[in-house]
Amino acid sequence: MFRYADQLKEEMSLLVFARVSKVVLPEAHKATVGVGVDGKNEDSYEHYFGFAKIEKGSSIQGTVWFKRATHLSRNGGFFFGPVSHVPPYTKKSELPKRGDTIVGKLIQGKKGRHSFAWWTHDANPFMNFRSFVNWPKKLNNEPRAFSMLKLSHTRNNTCDDLYLLAQIVLKNNVDLLVSQLLEKKDRPRHPWLKDATGYQRKRGFLVEFHPVQFAYFSSLFVKSIDIYKTFIEKIKKNPNVEYPEELLNQYTLEKLEKHIESISRNKKELE
Repeated sequence: MFRYADQLKEEMSLLVFARVSKVVLPEAHKATVGVGVDGKNEDSYEHYFGFAKIEKGSSIQGTVWFKRATHLSRNGGFFFGPVSHVPPYTKKSELPKRGDTIVGKLIQGKKGRHSFAWWTHDANPFMNFRSFVNWPKKLNNEPRAFSMLKLSHTRNNTCDDLYLLAQIVLKNNVDLLVSQLLEKKDRPRHPWLKDATGYQRKRGFLVEFHPVQFAYFSSLFVKSIDIYKTFIEKIKKNPNVEYPEELLNQYTLEKLEKHIESISRNKKELE
Protein backbone atom coordinates (compact mmCIF):
# COMPACT_ATOMS: atom_id res chain seq x y z
CA MET A 1 0.00 0.00 0.00
CA PHE A 2 1.33 3.44 -0.91
CA ARG A 3 2.31 6.01 1.68
CA TYR A 4 -0.77 8.25 1.87
CA ALA A 5 -3.41 5.60 1.13
CA ASP A 6 -5.36 5.89 4.38
CA GLN A 7 -5.54 9.69 4.34
CA LEU A 8 -6.57 9.83 0.69
CA LYS A 9 -9.23 7.16 1.15
CA GLU A 10 -10.57 9.19 4.06
CA GLU A 11 -10.67 12.34 1.90
CA MET A 12 -12.43 10.49 -0.92
CA SER A 13 -14.95 8.91 1.44
CA LEU A 14 -16.38 12.37 2.11
CA LEU A 15 -17.35 12.72 -1.56
CA VAL A 16 -20.37 11.09 -3.17
CA PHE A 17 -20.38 10.57 -6.94
CA ALA A 18 -23.62 10.13 -8.84
CA ARG A 19 -24.72 9.64 -12.47
CA VAL A 20 -27.37 12.10 -13.66
CA SER A 21 -30.61 10.40 -14.66
CA LYS A 22 -32.85 13.45 -15.17
CA VAL A 23 -32.61 17.25 -15.27
CA VAL A 24 -35.74 19.44 -15.03
CA LEU A 25 -35.55 22.92 -16.60
CA PRO A 26 -38.62 24.97 -15.59
CA GLU A 27 -39.84 27.30 -18.35
CA ALA A 28 -40.72 29.91 -15.73
CA HIS A 29 -37.03 30.27 -14.85
CA LYS A 30 -35.68 30.48 -18.41
CA ALA A 31 -34.08 33.58 -19.90
CA THR A 32 -32.49 34.09 -23.33
CA VAL A 33 -28.96 35.44 -22.88
CA GLY A 34 -27.74 35.67 -26.47
CA VAL A 35 -26.83 33.61 -29.51
CA GLY A 36 -24.85 30.39 -29.01
CA VAL A 37 -22.12 28.89 -31.18
CA ASP A 38 -24.73 27.08 -33.29
CA GLY A 39 -26.47 30.35 -34.20
CA LYS A 40 -29.48 29.57 -32.03
CA ASN A 41 -30.65 31.43 -28.95
CA GLU A 42 -28.70 30.46 -25.80
CA ASP A 43 -30.98 29.94 -22.81
CA SER A 44 -30.02 30.42 -19.17
CA TYR A 45 -31.82 29.14 -16.11
CA GLU A 46 -32.17 30.87 -12.74
CA HIS A 47 -33.38 27.61 -11.28
CA TYR A 48 -33.29 23.95 -12.26
CA PHE A 49 -33.10 20.63 -10.46
CA GLY A 50 -32.44 17.01 -11.20
CA PHE A 51 -31.94 13.47 -9.99
CA ALA A 52 -28.88 11.23 -10.05
CA LYS A 53 -28.11 7.63 -9.16
CA ILE A 54 -25.31 7.23 -6.61
CA GLU A 55 -22.30 5.39 -8.01
CA LYS A 56 -20.66 2.37 -6.39
CA GLY A 57 -18.05 3.16 -3.75
CA SER A 58 -20.38 5.09 -1.45
CA SER A 59 -21.86 3.78 1.78
CA ILE A 60 -25.21 5.16 0.59
CA GLN A 61 -27.01 3.91 -2.50
CA GLY A 62 -30.08 5.08 -4.36
CA THR A 63 -31.23 8.30 -6.03
CA VAL A 64 -30.16 11.76 -4.92
CA TRP A 65 -31.66 15.18 -5.68
CA PHE A 66 -29.71 18.30 -6.70
CA LYS A 67 -30.55 21.91 -7.62
CA ARG A 68 -28.85 24.95 -9.15
CA ALA A 69 -28.79 26.92 -5.88
CA THR A 70 -26.29 24.51 -4.30
CA HIS A 71 -23.85 24.35 -7.23
CA LEU A 72 -20.35 25.09 -5.88
CA SER A 73 -19.39 27.43 -8.73
CA ARG A 74 -21.72 29.97 -7.10
CA ASN A 75 -19.25 30.15 -4.19
CA GLY A 76 -15.87 30.01 -5.88
CA GLY A 77 -15.83 26.38 -7.00
CA PHE A 78 -14.61 23.00 -5.82
CA PHE A 79 -11.09 22.67 -4.38
CA PHE A 80 -9.25 19.36 -4.19
CA GLY A 81 -5.83 20.03 -2.70
CA PRO A 82 -4.06 22.32 -5.22
CA VAL A 83 -6.73 21.60 -7.85
CA SER A 84 -9.64 23.93 -8.59
CA HIS A 85 -12.79 22.99 -10.49
CA VAL A 86 -15.22 25.75 -11.51
CA PRO A 87 -17.49 24.61 -14.35
CA PRO A 88 -20.14 27.08 -15.59
CA TYR A 89 -23.64 26.17 -14.49
CA THR A 90 -26.29 28.54 -15.90
CA LYS A 91 -26.53 28.25 -19.71
CA LYS A 92 -28.39 25.26 -21.11
CA SER A 93 -25.29 24.03 -22.97
CA GLU A 94 -23.30 24.12 -19.72
CA LEU A 95 -25.70 22.20 -17.50
CA PRO A 96 -25.27 18.57 -16.44
CA LYS A 97 -27.02 16.15 -18.78
CA ARG A 98 -28.29 12.61 -18.48
CA GLY A 99 -25.26 10.32 -17.95
CA ASP A 100 -22.96 13.06 -16.61
CA THR A 101 -21.09 12.59 -13.33
CA ILE A 102 -21.66 14.94 -10.42
CA VAL A 103 -19.97 14.98 -7.03
CA GLY A 104 -20.84 16.53 -3.71
CA LYS A 105 -21.79 16.13 -0.07
CA LEU A 106 -25.08 14.49 0.87
CA ILE A 107 -27.61 15.48 3.47
CA GLN A 108 -30.77 13.62 4.44
CA GLY A 109 -34.10 15.41 4.51
CA LYS A 110 -36.98 14.93 6.93
CA LYS A 111 -38.69 12.44 4.63
CA GLY A 112 -35.53 10.37 4.27
CA ARG A 113 -34.69 11.57 0.76
CA HIS A 114 -31.04 12.41 0.17
CA SER A 115 -29.99 15.60 -1.57
CA PHE A 116 -26.72 17.37 -2.26
CA ALA A 117 -25.84 20.07 0.28
CA TRP A 118 -23.34 21.16 -2.39
CA TRP A 119 -22.37 19.66 -5.73
CA THR A 120 -20.55 20.23 -8.99
CA HIS A 121 -20.60 18.52 -12.37
CA ASP A 122 -18.12 17.35 -15.05
CA ALA A 123 -16.67 15.38 -12.14
CA ASN A 124 -15.49 12.29 -14.00
CA PRO A 125 -11.75 13.13 -13.55
CA PHE A 126 -12.22 13.18 -9.77
CA MET A 127 -14.04 9.85 -9.80
CA ASN A 128 -11.13 8.52 -11.88
CA PHE A 129 -8.74 9.87 -9.25
CA ARG A 130 -10.60 7.77 -6.67
CA SER A 131 -10.01 4.75 -8.92
CA PHE A 132 -6.27 5.50 -8.98
CA VAL A 133 -6.27 5.78 -5.17
CA ASN A 134 -7.55 2.20 -5.04
CA TRP A 135 -5.31 0.97 -7.90
CA PRO A 136 -2.27 3.30 -8.14
CA LYS A 137 -0.42 0.99 -10.58
CA LYS A 138 -2.85 2.20 -13.25
CA LEU A 139 -0.83 5.44 -13.28
CA ASN A 140 2.02 3.55 -14.96
CA ASN A 141 0.21 3.94 -18.28
CA GLU A 142 0.88 7.68 -18.38
CA PRO A 143 -1.00 8.70 -21.56
CA ARG A 144 -4.12 6.83 -20.47
CA ALA A 145 -3.83 8.17 -16.91
CA PHE A 146 -3.56 11.72 -18.19
CA SER A 147 -6.60 11.31 -20.43
CA MET A 148 -8.58 10.07 -17.41
CA LEU A 149 -7.45 12.95 -15.16
CA LYS A 150 -7.37 15.81 -17.68
CA LEU A 151 -9.29 18.85 -16.44
CA SER A 152 -11.40 21.38 -18.33
CA HIS A 153 -12.61 23.79 -15.67
CA THR A 154 -9.80 25.05 -13.44
CA ARG A 155 -9.85 28.78 -12.66
CA ASN A 156 -6.97 29.45 -15.07
CA ASN A 157 -7.96 26.89 -17.73
CA THR A 158 -5.09 24.53 -16.89
CA CYS A 159 -5.51 20.82 -17.55
CA ASP A 160 -2.67 18.96 -15.81
CA ASP A 161 -3.34 19.77 -12.15
CA LEU A 162 -5.07 16.54 -11.14
CA TYR A 163 -2.60 14.36 -13.06
CA LEU A 164 0.37 16.03 -11.35
CA LEU A 165 -1.31 15.71 -7.94
CA ALA A 166 -1.83 11.98 -8.58
CA GLN A 167 1.83 11.54 -9.49
CA ILE A 168 2.93 13.26 -6.28
CA VAL A 169 0.58 11.76 -3.69
CA LEU A 170 0.13 8.29 -5.22
CA LYS A 171 3.63 7.65 -6.60
CA ASN A 172 5.62 10.07 -4.42
CA ASN A 173 7.04 11.56 -7.63
CA VAL A 174 8.18 14.88 -6.17
CA ASP A 175 10.91 15.10 -8.82
CA LEU A 176 8.23 15.71 -11.43
CA LEU A 177 7.15 18.84 -9.56
CA VAL A 178 10.74 19.99 -9.05
CA SER A 179 11.23 19.73 -12.82
CA GLN A 180 8.65 22.48 -13.25
CA LEU A 181 11.34 24.88 -11.99
CA LEU A 182 13.76 23.95 -14.79
CA GLU A 183 13.98 25.85 -18.06
CA LYS A 184 11.21 24.68 -20.38
CA LYS A 185 13.59 22.90 -22.73
CA ASP A 186 14.88 20.78 -19.83
CA ARG A 187 11.51 19.75 -18.43
CA PRO A 188 10.23 16.20 -19.07
CA ARG A 189 7.97 15.65 -22.06
CA HIS A 190 4.26 15.77 -21.47
CA PRO A 191 2.62 12.33 -21.54
CA TRP A 192 -0.02 13.44 -24.05
CA LEU A 193 -0.12 17.08 -25.18
CA LYS A 194 1.69 18.15 -28.34
CA ASP A 195 3.45 21.48 -28.92
CA ALA A 196 2.55 24.07 -31.58
CA THR A 197 4.05 21.92 -34.38
CA GLY A 198 1.67 19.08 -33.58
CA TYR A 199 4.49 16.52 -33.46
CA GLN A 200 6.72 17.03 -30.43
CA ARG A 201 5.14 16.49 -27.03
CA LYS A 202 5.10 19.60 -24.88
CA ARG A 203 7.56 19.90 -22.03
CA GLY A 204 6.39 20.44 -18.48
CA PHE A 205 2.86 20.76 -17.18
CA LEU A 206 0.07 23.33 -17.29
CA VAL A 207 -0.97 23.88 -13.68
CA GLU A 208 -2.65 26.73 -11.86
CA PHE A 209 -0.24 27.12 -8.95
CA HIS A 210 3.50 27.75 -8.75
CA PRO A 211 5.43 24.54 -7.82
CA VAL A 212 6.06 25.85 -4.29
CA GLN A 213 2.34 26.40 -3.73
CA PHE A 214 1.49 23.11 -5.42
CA ALA A 215 3.84 21.20 -3.11
CA TYR A 216 2.52 23.05 -0.05
CA PHE A 217 -1.16 22.39 -0.85
CA SER A 218 -0.43 18.77 -1.78
CA SER A 219 1.16 18.22 1.63
CA LEU A 220 -1.81 19.88 3.28
CA PHE A 221 -4.14 17.62 1.29
CA VAL A 222 -2.57 14.43 2.72
CA LYS A 223 -2.01 16.01 6.17
CA SER A 224 1.75 15.40 6.12
CA ILE A 225 4.69 17.79 5.81
CA ASP A 226 6.79 15.14 4.05
CA ILE A 227 5.93 16.11 0.47
CA TYR A 228 6.75 19.76 1.03
CA LYS A 229 9.86 18.96 3.07
CA THR A 230 11.15 16.64 0.33
CA PHE A 231 10.37 19.27 -2.32
CA ILE A 232 12.39 21.93 -0.48
CA GLU A 233 15.34 19.56 0.04
CA LYS A 234 15.40 18.64 -3.64
CA ILE A 235 15.36 22.19 -5.00
CA LYS A 236 18.12 23.20 -2.57
CA LYS A 237 20.31 20.43 -3.97
CA ASN A 238 19.50 21.12 -7.62
CA PRO A 239 21.73 23.84 -9.13
CA ASN A 240 19.65 23.94 -12.32
CA VAL A 241 16.44 25.28 -10.81
CA GLU A 242 15.60 28.88 -10.12
CA TYR A 243 15.43 29.08 -6.32
CA PRO A 244 11.99 30.60 -5.40
CA GLU A 245 13.15 32.33 -2.22
CA GLU A 246 10.25 34.78 -1.91
CA LEU A 247 7.60 32.06 -2.10
CA LEU A 248 9.53 29.77 0.26
CA ASN A 249 9.63 32.59 2.80
CA GLN A 250 5.87 32.91 2.45
CA TYR A 251 5.07 29.19 2.53
CA THR A 252 7.24 27.88 5.34
CA LEU A 253 7.43 24.40 6.86
CA GLU A 254 6.53 25.91 10.23
CA LYS A 255 3.39 27.44 8.78
CA LEU A 256 2.45 24.13 7.18
CA GLU A 257 2.94 22.21 10.44
CA LYS A 258 0.69 24.64 12.32
CA HIS A 259 -1.93 24.44 9.58
CA ILE A 260 -2.00 20.63 9.68
CA GLU A 261 -2.10 20.62 13.50
CA SER A 262 -5.02 23.05 13.44
CA ILE A 263 -6.99 20.86 11.02
CA SER A 264 -6.32 17.73 13.12
CA ARG A 265 -7.30 19.53 16.31
CA ASN A 266 -10.57 20.82 14.83
CA LYS A 267 -11.39 17.35 13.53
CA LYS A 268 -10.94 15.81 16.99
CA GLU A 269 -13.15 18.46 18.54
CA LEU A 270 -15.92 17.59 16.07
CA GLU A 271 -15.72 13.84 16.76
